[in-house]
Amino acid sequence: MRKIENGEVFHLPVTHSGYCRFRRYDVTDQFRARSEGARDPAYQLIIRVINNKPAYTGLICYMSYDYGDLEEFRYTLNTSEPNQWYFVSMPIFAYPAGRTLAQLFPGIDSAKIYDTEADSWRYIDINRPLTGAFGDTMRAYSFGMRYPSEGEHLARIRGFPIFEQRYLDFNSDNLLYFGSVCCEIPFLGYEPNDSPDGKIRGDLTYQFGGFPPTWNNPTEIVKPKYGHYTVPDTFFDPRDIWSIRFPMGLTYIATVMDYRLVLVG
Repeated sequence: MRKIENGEVFHLPVTHSGYCRFRRYDVTDQFRARSEGARDPAYQLIIRVINNKPAYTGLICYMSYDYGDLEEFRYTLNTSEPNQWYFVSMPIFAYPAGRTLAQLFPGIDSAKIYDTEADSWRYIDINRPLTGAFGDTMRAYSFGMRYPSEGEHLARIRGFPIFEQRYLDFNSDNLLYFGSVCCEIPFLGYEPNDSPDGKIRGDLTYQFGGFPPTWNNPTEIVKPKYGHYTVPDTFFDPRDIWSIRFPMGLTYIATVMDYRLVLVG
């Protein structure tokens, strides 16, 4: 990332490689960290993409800098038995930055998130600051938290609302535990604006809630802060799916493309 007015360069901590998976990278945190107040300077985003075999290469980087005003978000989570998992999403950029899940959700003793590519669950360090790629992941997807005690659990989180996510373009037949945004989204039938269209459907999507808490189907509306997962429809010809994982930063000889985007604050 290059500051246009003086040529100063900031290296972004992102390197991805492989094929047949969609990748996204949120550069918002990088720009927030260098905000200079009322009028931010213009930057040039330079991304090096290397193709090492004949294949399509997809590339999306995005910035969601319109988080809105600082406000308080409340979670009221009711568990019906000890050591129960409760699934939520977190469309919130918590303030101040660097807080942990343990700080945001008092009383939890562990957390886990579903790795769609590996088709398996992995545990999360609840004391790790929600910054960088880790924080981006936790804001983009639904995840589970375990409460040792049953009853009502309250969480009050100050932060900025997130109104945009990038979870509907993906190439996978595994479960997708996607996140939410700070508004309701119609999700009935083929309503989701996904690519390829129809890969995600409301009648194949589940929402966590109720009492005792459980997964409910179908999902007609994706609601803020709720946990969701979908069972992707599998009737598509793979040749029709354009969302391809892009390789970045590989060291051997191949076709090289440089992408330059000017982002103005």
